[in-house]
Amino acid sequence: MPRRILTVLVLMAALFPQAASAHPAQFTTLQVTVDPAGQFQAALNIDILAYALGKTSIDATNEEMQALLDGPRLILGQKLADAGNRFRREVVVRTDAGIVSPSSWELPGLAEVDAVLARKIQPRILMPGEIDFSGTLPAGAHTVSIRLPYVLGDTMQVFELPNGDSDAAPVPAGGYSDTVHLNLPPAKAQSPIAALPRATGMELTRIIPEVVGCILFLAALYLLNSRVIPLLRKARVRHSR
Repeated sequence: MPRRILTVLVLMAALFPQAASAHPAQFTTLQVTVDPAGQFQAALNIDILAYALGKTSIDATNEEMQALLDGPRLILGQKLADAGNRFRREVVVRTDAGIVSPSSWELPGLAEVDAVLARKIQPRILMPGEIDFSGTLPAGAHTVSIRLPYVLGDTMQVFELPNGDSDAAPVPAGGYSDTVHLNLPPAKAQSPIAALPRATGMELTRIIPEVVGCILFLAALYLLNSRVIPLLRKARVRHSR
């Protein structure tokens, strides 16, 4: 782990000593990896039960987490689904080239709850999980910043950048991370010929037959002229005699 990231994590532990007196709380950390092509992968560790309750891991009480875990699975599944919908609506990936909508989501559900229970972690209400989302940044983007839902509370956001550098900083609840500077290659200019199919879209299937038809028409016209015109000239000569 880079020394800067480790230092920030130690500072966070010092800033939030109340977490030790509550149930085993989990710090929420977002790990974002951006490759040179602008593809980003984001992994957010969460406390599944607190997430389903719409609270931070520190604010959720043992009693309400236990009641949710021991209650009807239908209610737990619905709360997880509702939390996932809220999360998708409230996450914002912002670049200097515009807002980016993640194209892929992996959100915790009942299957993830059962997988954690199978590990027999004690106490049972300690239920670590993860949210994954990914997408593509605009070509030539110079900066990126991510805002997570306010309900997650203060978080740590760590960016692994295309040039191998890392950037890590705590982010207050509901706020944007510090602007992270990227070094993505600029968008490639497209030649007019390459752009033609994209510009015409599905019309390409209509244009090709028309072009072929024109070529055949010109060829037929050439053959017609090469044979008919000499015949007309001969007929005109005979007529003049």
